[in-house]
Amino acid sequence: MAGLAPPRPWGRYYRNTHGVIIVYDVTNPESFVNVKRWLHEIGQNCDSVCKVLGESGAPLKPPGPPFPRSVCKVPVGNKCEDPSRKQVETADARRFSEQMGVRLFETSAKENLNVEEMFNAVTAMVLRTKQENLARLQHPEVVKINRPKKKPPVKKCC
Repeated sequence: MAGLAPPRPWGRYYRNTHGVIIVYDVTNPESFVNVKRWLHEIGQNCDSVCKVLGESGAPLKPPGPPFPRSVCKVPVGNKCEDPSRKQVETADARRFSEQMGVRLFETSAKENLNVEEMFNAVTAMVLRTKQENLARLQHPEVVKINRPKKKPPVKKCC
C-alpha cells in the first residue's frame, strides 16, 4: 500500500483479511498523510475483529464511543536508516497511532531494522484474535434460565 492514496473500489480484495500493514516513507510527509485514508478504507471494507495492544501490552482505545474494529492494522514508518532525511517525526506518528488505536512501528528494510519484530507482532495480534474469536464461539456468554420443574399434584384425601 506504501502510503499511496487508496484506489476505488477495492472492497472485494479485503474479504477475509485479518491483518494489514500500512507502510509509509518517513522521508516523505505526504505518504504519512495517506495513512489515515488507508485506515479508513480498511475499516470500511474488512470483516475480521481485532483488539490492538500497545507496546506495554495494554489495549489501545480510540477516542470517543467504542466502535467495532475491522482488522489488525499496523502503520509502519520505513526508511529510518538515515535520521538526517527523516521528515515524519516519531512523536507525531506515535501520537497519531494512539489516536487511531493502532500500534506504530518504525523500520528500515534496507538495514533490516525492526522488520522481523513488526511481522512477529502482527502475526501474534492476528493469532490472538483468532483464538479469542474461536473461544467466544465455543463458550458463548449466554446465561440459561431454567424453569423450575413442576411438582406433581398432591392428592387430597377424601
